[in-house]
Amino acid sequence: MLLALVPMAYIGLKSDKRIQKVLWSSKIVTFSLIVLALSTPFIETETTLMEDPELVVLEDRSASMDVINDPELDFEEVDIDRRVVASGNSSNLRDGLMRNIEEDGSYLLLSDLQSDQGLKGVEEEFRNRNATLNMLKTDTEDDVSVSVSGPDTTVPNAENYYEINVYSTTEEFPEPEVTLNGETVELEKEDETTWSFREAFSSEGVQELEASITFDGYFSQNQDYYKAVDVQEKPSLLVLGDQGPLGDQLETFYDVDYANSVPNDLSEYYSIVAKKEFDETEVVDYVSEGNGLVYTGDIESEKSILPVSPSEGDDDTDGAKIMLVIDASHTTGTEGGTADIEESINIAYSLVDQLPQNNEVGAIAYQQEAYLISEPEPLVYNREQLKEDISSIETEGNTFHHKGLKGAEDVLDDDEGNIIMVSDGIIHPLGQEVGTYEKSKEVASRLPQQLITVGVGEDRNEDFLTELADLGNGMYLDAEDSSNLNFMFDAGGAESQTGELGVVDPNHFITDGLEVSAQTLGYDSVEPKTGADRLVASAEGEPFLTSWNYGLGRVAAFSGDDPDLSSIMTQEPSLVTRTVSWAVGNPDRNKDEWLNIESAREGETVEVSSSENFEGLTREAENRYTGEIEPEETGFNEFEGKTYSYNYNEEIEQIGYNEENEEVVSNTGGIIYSEDDRDQIVSDLETHAETEVTTEKTLNTYLLLAALLIILAEIGYRKLNGKK
Repeated sequence: MLLALVPMAYIGLKSDKRIQKVLWSSKIVTFSLIVLALSTPFIETETTLMEDPELVVLEDRSASMDVINDPELDFEEVDIDRRVVASGNSSNLRDGLMRNIEEDGSYLLLSDLQSDQGLKGVEEEFRNRNATLNMLKTDTEDDVSVSVSGPDTTVPNAENYYEINVYSTTEEFPEPEVTLNGETVELEKEDETTWSFREAFSSEGVQELEASITFDGYFSQNQDYYKAVDVQEKPSLLVLGDQGPLGDQLETFYDVDYANSVPNDLSEYYSIVAKKEFDETEVVDYVSEGNGLVYTGDIESEKSILPVSPSEGDDDTDGAKIMLVIDASHTTGTEGGTADIEESINIAYSLVDQLPQNNEVGAIAYQQEAYLISEPEPLVYNREQLKEDISSIETEGNTFHHKGLKGAEDVLDDDEGNIIMVSDGIIHPLGQEVGTYEKSKEVASRLPQQLITVGVGEDRNEDFLTELADLGNGMYLDAEDSSNLNFMFDAGGAESQTGELGVVDPNHFITDGLEVSAQTLGYDSVEPKTGADRLVASAEGEPFLTSWNYGLGRVAAFSGDDPDLSSIMTQEPSLVTRTVSWAVGNPDRNKDEWLNIESAREGETVEVSSSENFEGLTREAENRYTGEIEPEETGFNEFEGKTYSYNYNEEIEQIGYNEENEEVVSNTGGIIYSEDDRDQIVSDLETHAETEVTTEKTLNTYLLLAALLIILAEIGYRKLNGKK
């Protein structure tokens, strides 16, 4: 419009005076346009940017995934980033997912959603990070599995409850056939997938219980399950105190006598259950010679025989000091596959991610040397950075385990704390040459800190890692049980209800396979002694059940609830009965000849103990020999005339998609795709790659161009009229 004024003025105005006014006006307009351009005016515009689409695939490579068809995920012009979240005989899916969540991320999960730990907290973490979890659900191979749960040992005429569970990748859940010593058992149907029966065995000896399903499935071995039930004579038990509810329960499995004081002759009793104070001088010899003691009374005075000492107690909420030692050598990176180092990183990441913020955590990675990632700092300051650094660990070099332990020792110096070593424990030729086995044991034995070892990989050296943990007054955990670390150190700032209990050490006989979900009223202020095993604790870290070996005997102490353990007997009675059973020990030990065999599953060894030196056993103590058996096939097997059971690998028991966990996907805003949705996956990826961007578009060019045209028009006019 400004440009149109010039020719209009030229045509419409005839006098020089008017022309002069127009020329002065053009100069003013030109100057104004230049000044306006110098102020850099702009307008906002919306622009759509298209990034290259990337597909982040989270892969579950656990054994149960063998029945899930592997999809083709090759898309043109789409980059695929594959990350392993579970592998081998471990379905630790939860930690794998938690470790891979990034801000605003979008993921495609390939998994059957079977998880050892469940998926609690995953969807919340995805929402907190504005991330989305999608899932590709493919067809499955037809397969059905069966398993039996219930007691392996019992006594005559005690009623036992057995449950038979059926898992299927189809809509078929065939009723299992169950036999007891070859005779068919009548089952009660609990629901579509579960049957049960009760049995009170009338005679002693091993009873053969077998459950079978006839089905042409992918895994043939998981259609038969065997359970050898050893029915033994009731051991004699002494209860110090009145009968009470605890005595009522124990009488089901034991021949129980009651007394208010310790009798002179204890030889007939396998264990004592003390509900009240006692004079320990009267039981020290009895226990140290190989008998048991379970204490449920108040712990107010020091007793050398108990695995805990009374403490004054305080309101200290300081967290633990923890140094993570992560094996990043080639043995965890290549020989075991990338899954092993992924598993190591997963464990360390999960611990850092979930502990309360007042715990001080640092990390070291090691190969032939130790490399400091971070000194211990409160997680309130270094959580995110430490998680990022742990995720970036790469494998290289050989395995010198002593270097990792020495690195942690140097960082912690003489400070109290905990060292958690995550490794496969493998020692290769170069490690043998430098003596890493002996040097590692030397470091572990002198550590002032507790050493906890966590074994990763299918070929993990459990013996070596267990030996290190024992020397370091700690414990060994399989990778599958590493989630217990979170509970062990969940103190000071933990957001949990007072009185809630959880398993700390899942490798002990008492807690093996036991998921304690109970609450109790109050705790005694106690501290576990050096060498004691803290098995169950509160969410605040208060010990509840602690055990140790006293001489040849076994001692356990409950430091909470009432002397009858009323709350626990109502909610988790198996915790009490297992504790007493452990304290009783071998119920045949007072016999001249005895043989015990622990049933197992593929991937595990069968443990044997005996009063006789059978071939393959080694002497552990007088009249006690132990060893391990590796059966060639599943089923009922015999060793020296005694029957035991050996079953298929636990990982292929729960097969098919866990549909209950599918809501985790939808709750993050994700989509469950089918194999026919390839085009939709690409389309959604492209949509996710599109970003709306608000930009500022400057008007300088247009303003200066307008000023230039006015100047040129004025010059043209002057030329035409012969004016300067």
